[in-house]
Amino acid sequence: MPSECLFCGIADGEIPADIVHSDELVVAFRDINPKAPTHILLISREHIESAAELTDDNIEYARLARDAQSDLDALSAESTNDERLQAVVRLIRARLAGRPVIPESVRAAVRRVTVANGNLRVSNLASEIGITRQQLARQFATHVGVTPKTFARVIRAQTALARADAARAAYPRIVDWSAIAYDLGYYDQPHFIDDFKALTGVTPSKWERESS
Repeated sequence: MPSECLFCGIADGEIPADIVHSDELVVAFRDINPKAPTHILLISREHIESAAELTDDNIEYARLARDAQSDLDALSAESTNDERLQAVVRLIRARLAGRPVIPESVRAAVRRVTVANGNLRVSNLASEIGITRQQLARQFATHVGVTPKTFARVIRAQTALARADAARAAYPRIVDWSAIAYDLGYYDQPHFIDDFKALTGVTPSKWERESS
């Protein structure tokens, strides 16, 4: 019987996709509606109900770097913990030194979205920082990994979660989600609930119950 989860169906081979990589943990495939010249989706073979499950997990270093074994050999060659720590610091600095330079336009856009808690007109963002919408979309695809609109949605949802946590800490009662939605500029309560669930995998009320 085909899986009810689209991604699980792709990972299990029940749903066709343009696979570019597959191993025992993940599957990577080309997006059918790409937002960039190269748009690859990477999914876990394990079904993940919501982002709340992605905590306290350990990833082998070998999966994060092509030359992982030489790095691990260098760390093992050190004789004391202090020397190993210094070796780790050198390794991290070397990795960061090779990172691509992030354009100031991306930094400016991220700052504006963050300061506004995601509650702003993304369509006006490019003109406000002096570039075209197409340029901003390409830069976000390269340096952020999502579109400016998706980034703003994530920031707004994070802000909603932070305010809900603060409200529960101050007053041990039911969170006023309507007030939070209104303050963050959602059209209405259904819009807030749909956006919240799309990003977290659960409704606000279910999140409140499960995190209490």
